[in-house]
Amino acid sequence: MTEGFQQKTWQDFYEQAWQLRLNFMNAEIAKGETQPLRIIQKLHHHQRTHQVEKNPKTNTVEFQQKSDLPKTQNNIHENAQGISIGATDKSLPGTALQEWHSMGDSHFSVPHYMQLDKTSFLIDLMEQLNPMALVELGAGYGQNLIELYYNGGPDIPYYAGEFTKSGVEAINKLSSLDAKLNLQGFSFDHTNPDLSFLPKLDSILIFTCHSLEQVQQVPVELLKCLAQAAPKVWVLHMEPFGFQMAQAQNQYTELDRIQQKAFEEKGWNHLISHFQLFPVCGFCLLEITRFKLVMSVVNLITCAKSLPSALK
Repeated sequence: MTEGFQQKTWQDFYEQAWQLRLNFMNAEIAKGETQPLRIIQKLHHHQRTHQVEKNPKTNTVEFQQKSDLPKTQNNIHENAQGISIGATDKSLPGTALQEWHSMGDSHFSVPHYMQLDKTSFLIDLMEQLNPMALVELGAGYGQNLIELYYNGGPDIPYYAGEFTKSGVEAINKLSSLDAKLNLQGFSFDHTNPDLSFLPKLDSILIFTCHSLEQVQQVPVELLKCLAQAAPKVWVLHMEPFGFQMAQAQNQYTELDRIQQKAFEEKGWNHLISHFQLFPVCGFCLLEITRFKLVMSVVNLITCAKSLPSALK
């Protein structure tokens, strides 16, 4: 049986990173801000000009102005030809006019303010599936669920599982500001999964977004835990692991090499084996969509589940 493992370096970093953001939120609340989405948008604004980085002198995580960051960290990426490039022209707000993104096997620049709309995708998906609850695992401070709700998401319970104490505290702090926002944060560890916090429901949609990538070794128990979350479960993973699919399909490109190098340097995982275990746990793979964005390959995996008797 595969045991779960995540480097303590990343666990400690995110504990401090979410605490840093929680401190920002508390400061906004102290100024009189009471709307969760406005607080998150103010944080987004701050992070457009500041980046969360560890200060090697103090060994603490802090906001650093992007102009003060080392050049290799300031919007510089390696392109398909292995050349270091970065957007140097600035717009009036002081942000880069363009960023380097990728789609398929092409590398190109796009306007800085053009973003991937995960929220609309999830809302459209929920309209088709009609789940009784939505669960995010590795939810950080709850950004995705809060943005989804205020952008027209259904009035159903939202549950945010998060490893860090500061992240869970931030989720519940924001949720407490609006009685109509039915959002609860709870402690969740990908390497030691436990969804007993969730109520007994007939159907649940569970998703991850750039969280499983940082679990160096995904345990088989995670899939079994997801499979037993409800009589009917859909699982959606928005995770960057497509370079592994390219290897398996002999379609490996220079962009895949760049991403693999980044993963290996960070000690992140190879998720392809994780999805090969879906049938073992009773999941039927419905769709795999592969596309690239900002040197990441995001794969959307939707799985419908009919629980086998062996897992009941």
